Amino acid sequence: MALALALAGAGLLSCAQQPRPLEIARGTVITRVTVVDTRTGDLLQGVNVVLDAGRITTVTTMPIRLSEGVRIVEGNG
Repeated sequence: MALALALAGAGLLSCAQQPRPLEIARGTVITRVTVVDTRTGDLLQGVNVVLDAGRITTVTTMPIRLSEGVRIVEGNG
């Protein structure tokens, strides 16, 4: 019984660690780019940058889900 509960708990924990995709409803997304952290100088790779009305609205490494009509620009670097 204890083993079954431990396995069930491990399954729930692994599900909890999966981030939900960030919903992008409009604008342009530049995918998989490298961004410089201006505070530390570190390079952040695999970042998605979201622009709307000419302004950066989101910078994220989270998975994203795009609505129909969102423009995608492949950054790849």
